[in-house]
Amino acid sequence: MHRTSLFILFPIIFLVSFRANAETSGVVINGVGSIEVHTELFKPEEHKIKSCGDYTCLINDSPFFGSDGKIPSEKLTKIVFSHSSYKINLDVSAMYDPNINNGNIKNRIKVDHYWGAFYKVTGRFSDGAGTYIAQWMITKGGSIRTHISGTEDVYELFKEVSGKYACRGTVNLAAELKVTLQSPLTNGSVKGDQRGQNDTSHGVEKASY
Repeated sequence: MHRTSLFILFPIIFLVSFRANAETSGVVINGVGSIEVHTELFKPEEHKIKSCGDYTCLINDSPFFGSDGKIPSEKLTKIVFSHSSYKINLDVSAMYDPNINNGNIKNRIKVDHYWGAFYKVTGRFSDGAGTYIAQWMITKGGSIRTHISGTEDVYELFKEVSGKYACRGTVNLAAELKVTLQSPLTNGSVKGDQRGQNDTSHGVEKASY
């Protein structure tokens, strides 16, 4: 049986650089470090933009997340996971209009201690039809983005997988997931990985904001 540890998070205010039209929002993770989200104004003239009919579908020859077919107004330039002993930059490619600031970051970014020296960061970005979910696995040596998709895509994928490979509880979980994806991450609605529950060598520490 594992004891769940609680990360207490406190919002911290970062300076805004008006010279670069950039902004940094952050939150302190008690006992771990902090998360910083860096954004800047999106300047269409500096990018290669392709339209598919009435929709903007490619930026610099790549699909992107956040604006639901419109030209984005902000670009996510950097997310920094700062541990007490190291800093790691997370992959933020193709991520736009994050709609994260110091007022809502506690409800948008969640950190779980996965096991050993590994952490998971989960974020819900943008708003409305452009909302998307991203998750990263982090350790001292680096990080990898393990997931990124629109919230509707997450629900449809889970529903399809649970229908084809149904096991105990997955059908009900698919129905709950649609509601869960719209809930604040601070309530533990996006849960940490449960592997290791029967393995006493490690457990999962869940962050609650």
